[in-house]
Amino acid sequence: MSCAAAMTEYVLKALSSVSGMKALLLDSETAGMAALVLSQTDAIAREVFLTDRIDLKALEEADSMPRMNARGEMQRAEAKETLHHLKAVALIRPTMASVQKLKAVMKSGRFKDYYIFFSNLADDSLLRSLAEGDEHEMVRQVSELYGDYYALSDFVWHANLPLSKPLYMQTNYWGQDEKKLLERNCDAIVSLLLSFKVRADIRYSGASSVARLVAMEVAKRQKVS
Repeated sequence: MSCAAAMTEYVLKALSSVSGMKALLLDSETAGMAALVLSQTDAIAREVFLTDRIDLKALEEADSMPRMNARGEMQRAEAKETLHHLKAVALIRPTMASVQKLKAVMKSGRFKDYYIFFSNLADDSLLRSLAEGDEHEMVRQVSELYGDYYALSDFVWHANLPLSKPLYMQTNYWGQDEKKLLERNCDAIVSLLLSFKVRADIRYSGASSVARLVAMEVAKRQKVS
C-alpha cells in the first residue's frame, strides 16, 4: 500500500472518467494535494488544458477593476471568457465553503458541464446545497474519491495542519479551532483508510485523551462508510 500511488490513482481516475477536453477546478487544499501527484504530462495526456482555482474570487475581482490603457483612458477589463468547449472537472474537499465557491463558478456560466469529485465522504447537506445551486442543470456527475491528504511519498503523508499542541488542553477548554483541528485530522485518517480499501482495527493509548477521541471518531465514521 502506497499513499502516493493511491492518491495518484484517484486523481487520474477522475480525469480519465470524463472524455474530451477539460478544465480541472481545485480549491485551496486540493490544489496542493493534486500538485504532489499529478504531473503536467499526465494532465495533458488526459486532455486537461486548463487548471484553475475556485477560491480566487478576489483575484478575479481585481482583474475586472478599471485600468488605464495606452491612451491614458480608464477602461474596465473584460470578464473571464466563457469556455463551453471545456468540461469542468471539479476536485474539491467536501466542505460547505468549497461547495459555495463552486456554486459561484457555476453561476458565472463559464463552463457548460460540471463533473464533481469530492475528496472524501460528502454528507447530504452538501449535496442538497449543490443541487440548489445547479439552476441550469449543468452538473453531469457527482462522485466521492478518497484522497483527502497530502501524499509526500509511499509511506509519508500529512493533513497540512498547524501544530496539534492545542488539542492537549482539556476538552472543556476547546474552542472552534481545536474542534476543527481534530475533525480535519480524522478526515485525513478516514480518507487514507478508504483509499487503501481497508477497515482498520483501532488501538490507542489509554493515557491519551486525544488518542481516544480520534480513535472513537474514526471508528464511528468507519461504520457508516
